Amino acid sequence: MNYENVVEEFNKKCCKLLVTKEEYNNIIISINRKKYNYRLKYIAYCGHEHIVFYNVFKSYISLKINKNTDHPLSGSNRRPPS
Repeated sequence: MNYENVVEEFNKKCCKLLVTKEEYNNIIISINRKKYNYRLKYIAYCGHEHIVFYNVFKSYISLKINKNTDHPLSGSNRRPPS
């Protein structure tokens, strides 16, 4: 998966990837040698910084989007920071 696709995946879920393209490419080079998943630092829609394995991010972070505002909803209808 290329960097642009990863950024797009985070953006779709109202999150912001904090890893630069250069850092991402270095991660990919190192995992190709060791054959394991990779962790990425990001800011979640709630505004908190997290580190997550990319495959886990894709599988468990599914958000309901408010059709009126395009913001994700949680149990308390939180909105992402402006």
